[in-house]
Amino acid sequence: CPKSGQSAPEGVRVDGFMPDHNHGMNYKAVVKPAGGGRYEAAGMMFHMPGKWDFIFEVRAGGKTDKLTHSINLQ
Repeated sequence: CPKSGQSAPEGVRVDGFMPDHNHGMNYKAVVKPAGGGRYEAAGMMFHMPGKWDFIFEVRAGGKTDKLTHSINLQ
């Protein structure tokens, strides 16, 4: 969702990283607009179980906001 008074994001990126192993994914995700202010990421490959951090970057209004969310894949 755009911040109050701002237009839709200029760009959205997502990546995955395993902090316990100090490495990321083997492939770069491709993010495309899916309409209605939503985005779809394709090409994410979680090649091993464990803790993964999703790293989201949203560029809007000339600045980039970053959000990290952790999950545990079994």
